[in-house]
Amino acid sequence: MSNLTAAQRVKIARMPGRPGTMDFVHNLFTDVFVCQGDRLCREDPSIFGAIARFHGKPVTVIGHRKGRNFEENMKCNFGMPSPEVQERTGNRKNRNNLIPEYRNEASAVAPFSGE
Repeated sequence: MSNLTAAQRVKIARMPGRPGTMDFVHNLFTDVFVCQGDRLCREDPSIFGAIARFHGKPVTVIGHRKGRNFEENMKCNFGMPSPEVQERTGNRKNRNNLIPEYRNEASAVAPFSGE
């Protein structure tokens, strides 16, 4: 990757067939419990949050969804949280999904993005 130009890296990042959040969820985690909404506003489909197991250990999974076709893109707002509820929904949803003992440790969650 170090020998690629910036344009080549962008092209790879935008490839339609690259793995997305849900690909990682389906292939890496077990006992996935999807958390929806933030209890004050509405569900933001561009933000995915769940509690799952990774090699038997409980983890929080946070990612964003963009969609793979036009209908999914529209449903997920092309991977962008809605601006009017971004602070209220996306960030609070992520914070609420964190396992309580790790809420103050930024290193406890390694976010990934895709799809």
